[in-house]
Amino acid sequence: MFAFLAQTWAIRRSSASRASLLLGTEPVWAVAVGVGLGGESLTPVVAVGAAVVVGATLWAQSVERRAPVVPLPSVRAAAGGSATRTARRAG
Repeated sequence: MFAFLAQTWAIRRSSASRASLLLGTEPVWAVAVGVGLGGESLTPVVAVGAAVVVGATLWAQSVERRAPVVPLPSVRAAAGGSATRTARRAG
């Protein structure tokens, strides 16, 4: 329960790319804990899977860094602004 709350707290205070790194590598951390603390064996298939997860996460972060950041208009401001103008004109 503590780990879930800590993860939620960290995600809310970080960027989308950092959140994807945290959430995307969760299976890798599960393997690390399973091997380190649980006595599981690290097979080649598990190692390749962990590498694929980390590689895909890093690739997604690089795509996000290259994409232009375009601020979206606020829905509340757009709806409120036009409604207020209409009400003033009619009144």
